Amino acid sequence: MNTSMKNKVENVLEKKYQKGSNTFGSYLRGFKRIHLLMGNGDSFEPYKDFNKVKKVIENMKITKKGGEEKPVSKETKKNTYLSLGMILSLVDGYEEVSKKYREMNMEYIKNINEGLKDNEKSEKQKEKLVDYKVLIDKVKELKKKKKDKYDTYMLCFMYVVPIFTPRNEYRQMKVYYDNNVDDTKNYLLVSKDSIKVVLNEYKTKKKFGKIEYTYDKRVQNEIRKYLEYKKNPSVIFDFSSQNLSTKLTNNLGVSVQFIRTIKNDWYVKQPKFTRMSMKKQTEKMNQLFQHGLFQSLTSYKKKNLN
Repeated sequence: MNTSMKNKVENVLEKKYQKGSNTFGSYLRGFKRIHLLMGNGDSFEPYKDFNKVKKVIENMKITKKGGEEKPVSKETKKNTYLSLGMILSLVDGYEEVSKKYREMNMEYIKNINEGLKDNEKSEKQKEKLVDYKVLIDKVKELKKKKKDKYDTYMLCFMYVVPIFTPRNEYRQMKVYYDNNVDDTKNYLLVSKDSIKVVLNEYKTKKKFGKIEYTYDKRVQNEIRKYLEYKKNPSVIFDFSSQNLSTKLTNNLGVSVQFIRTIKNDWYVKQPKFTRMSMKKQTEKMNQLFQHGLFQSLTSYKKKNLN
């Protein structure tokens, strides 16, 4: 996307969202995706023609390795409509057309959820989903080499071993060793007796609010060793979002999105989870994966939900 248009979009987003936040970045990437296909001009004007834009989105393709072109996923189309709808809702004169884009986003959510009811998985998911144990084994292999790649090992450990699994919130996450914390940010709070993670900035914050999770003793011990090795750093992983994702994909073979899906699918089948009340199941999904119970039931359906 050209610099002039990027600046315009960022200025619009800053009316409502904090620059650098996950939501800000997500909407900007979604707009860039469609704007390049719409001619990469310097104006929002082309987006008044909803039918033309819709045709472009519905025919979007991605080029695979080897040059093969494939249609983008329903998820990508959904997110593109959402990005347009939310950005244009903040541009004077575009409020009405923005509703059409948001309505298309809702249509895709409905379509995707209908698929989840039938336990459908996308082709991409079928290609990438592996058994949770495979991820555990990969982390064990990385541990053998941790002297050379301690940061990489610890990043993979944090995303695989604790059942708590954020999106990319571990990047640049602050570490505090006393209660003098910035409680508007994401952070780890390390005390003599426990280590907990606190999320204040994440994709679904408006729905679920502040989230706290205390790691079990095994995970705490591994974190303490790492922090001691790093000489009590103020940030646990000094990675950009892109580098964090690349390290996980290169070492585990899957992205954050698929790590979350794999662990989610494993967790909802565990007896400890299935014995919980629906209220407790919902609370656990909110805390551990920062999404709702229904979204978690991609490969498992509790009988009383049928």
